[in-house]
Amino acid sequence: MTATEAGSSGFAVIDLGAGWREPDQHLDEPRQWRTRSLALALAVALTAALGGAAVDPPGATEFARVTLDTDVHDGRYSIVGDVVLVPDRGNLSAYELRDGSRRWRVPAVGLVSPPFVTPTAEADVVVLEQAEADAGVQTRVIDLADGATLWRSSVSVASVDDVAVEYAVMPHPEEIAGGAPLPPADLRVFDLRSGQVRWRLRGDAVTVDLAARTGWAISATGAVTVHDLRDGQVRRTGTLRLPEGRVYAATAADGVLALGIAQGDSLFEEHFETATFEAIDQSSPLWARTDCGPSWCALAAKPGGEEADPVVVDRADGRVRFRLPANSHGTPSAAGLLVFTSDLDQPARSGLAVLQDPVTGRVLHDLAGWTRPDLQPYPPIFLTREVGPAGAGRLQIARLTPDGLRPLTELPFRVRGCAFAEHALVCLHDGNQLTFWRLRG
Repeated sequence: MTATEAGSSGFAVIDLGAGWREPDQHLDEPRQWRTRSLALALAVALTAALGGAAVDPPGATEFARVTLDTDVHDGRYSIVGDVVLVPDRGNLSAYELRDGSRRWRVPAVGLVSPPFVTPTAEADVVVLEQAEADAGVQTRVIDLADGATLWRSSVSVASVDDVAVEYAVMPHPEEIAGGAPLPPADLRVFDLRSGQVRWRLRGDAVTVDLAARTGWAISATGAVTVHDLRDGQVRRTGTLRLPEGRVYAATAADGVLALGIAQGDSLFEEHFETATFEAIDQSSPLWARTDCGPSWCALAAKPGGEEADPVVVDRADGRVRFRLPANSHGTPSAAGLLVFTSDLDQPARSGLAVLQDPVTGRVLHDLAGWTRPDLQPYPPIFLTREVGPAGAGRLQIARLTPDGLRPLTELPFRVRGCAFAEHALVCLHDGNQLTFWRLRG
């Protein structure tokens, strides 16, 4: 079982305890735990299973329960700010995370994905993807305070802070292969609350780096302009040394600007450092990389286009610190590097493998049997695992902290799925029950 499974069930809310804050604040702040006899017994058992030192255990307290009108489909609920959003019989409801009371309910016909796009202190909204055939609406922005629709759009958007940017549309393959000049790109950046266009990102190819809050405009000659994503102000300019061909697409993330280049019918990629605009050699492990905390996780290309085993690379000098197992990847956490395996031939063997020191590669914990719930803050701060008979077991929960993997609790029933905040938990179980819990520790 994974903690993201949801079915015909209700919510359980976990006691937030004194000093609870919104889930996006101070994710790794240490807490003092209260000792309870039952939690102590649980912690001893869990600690032995994890192979770690004994810790003062916290508990989990159910403080509210809601009976839903209908079953909740898999993954269709989430904690957003200080509310829990739940699609329920054609409606979207918001329940208070502090006490389980319903804040509002609005019609949400045609919802095609979970409520998503992180709300912010500036905007305090949630963005829904919808498919409403008559109105042709794809995006709907709702005020978290009262459920009022603030604006709608016929384009899909990604949001960060108090802005939303529409997704770039890739040229049709026939246009790229045909050799004719491609139309310039033009992306609108909206105010997230009002829906008004703040500014437009224009170039022969454009992209946004949401993590860096930047917009990138690239010309056919390689001229680059980097804009502040919120207001369009120019941050930097420079020039890329492009190969022959036409730029037809761009992406920017993790310090890499990747450009799609067309040479006649041939399509390939060129990668550049966003900090220096220098080209990255394809044989370098920095060619394709992702965030692994103090290091990069990367794949080094071999001659002939084969990919080497994944490696962990020093951010400062680009040297390989250690190698990861084949078909694996890493995700940073407060406790260290979570290493996941992926075996297409034997999917049962896929999942969490170990927790490693992201600098030295030293194995800190064997994580076999544990999973990482999707419905939680990122970087992840919780791991879960099922204990007991397959498909009918209970859910154990552990917290990832700078001191290591810390056992929290074991829920007293079979849950269909849970969503996590820093000190709160909302779970589905027993058909259509939504239970709220407070976590301490």
